[in-house]
Amino acid sequence: MKPNMPLVTLLTGAALGVGVLVASMLSPSSTASASGYGATPAASKSMAVKPAPASSASGGTSAAAPATTSATTSAPAPATTSAPAPATTSVTVPATAPATAPGTVPAATASVPKADVPSKADYVARTDSGGAAVAISVHAGKAVAYMCNGHAVAAWLKGTAKAGKLELTGKNGARLDVSYRTGKATGSIMADGTKYSFSAPLVHRGSSGHRPPGLYEATATVHGVKIKAGWVVLPGGSQVGSVEYFADADVTPTAQAPVLDLTTGTAQYDGVTLVASLISGFTGSGF
Repeated sequence: MKPNMPLVTLLTGAALGVGVLVASMLSPSSTASASGYGATPAASKSMAVKPAPASSASGGTSAAAPATTSATTSAPAPATTSAPAPATTSVTVPATAPATAPGTVPAATASVPKADVPSKADYVARTDSGGAAVAISVHAGKAVAYMCNGHAVAAWLKGTAKAGKLELTGKNGARLDVSYRTGKATGSIMADGTKYSFSAPLVHRGSSGHRPPGLYEATATVHGVKIKAGWVVLPGGSQVGSVEYFADADVTPTAQAPVLDLTTGTAQYDGVTLVASLISGFTGSGF
């Protein structure tokens, strides 16, 4: 039988086409490895390994795609997300919280009000019982007080003034315990075995020609006997005073003092003029 020419021609053309395709597939691999211009070495290696099983044009194309994808996406991902997070959290939180909180608490308890205690003051008042009167003068940490009932009881006391408290002592167990402020002095005094309580307001100095309220004393020698007189002058001009004989002795007889003239500041006692001086916490006289 004579061969069919068109069929032979067709088969010959198909064989040539396959040969050209195989040659074109092998030629890029050889060119790339020979020239040394491969931009990404990882991609070149995967292309050299994969073409072997390809027996058709479609097989060669599918092998090249995975190589390119895997080389590009797999390496960078883990390095970007894991490292920064722990470093930022651990440093910021502990450093800020403890440093701020403790510093704020002491400031709230920083300020306590000072007691309203004068450094200079005079107080006078009658006692709550016994018909006596008391006068107290405070000056620069020291205090002087006098208490009498106008005849048999009289006591002079001295001591310290500190932090609003007075602790004064005198002869024969006399003692004064007082809390004092700008407005008044409150407490008790022990004299001649009897305790007297009182609340004495602060003396305000007047501008009149009369002697101001407060504590006055005078010393003199009468018929060879040393005497000491004391007066508590109250607001309004009333007064209570006593005279002690043998003023330097431990036990002193006491009698009623003469009336003190508040204009002249003098008193007459058994023919002797007594000149009284003011004991003042404001001026410091008599301390």
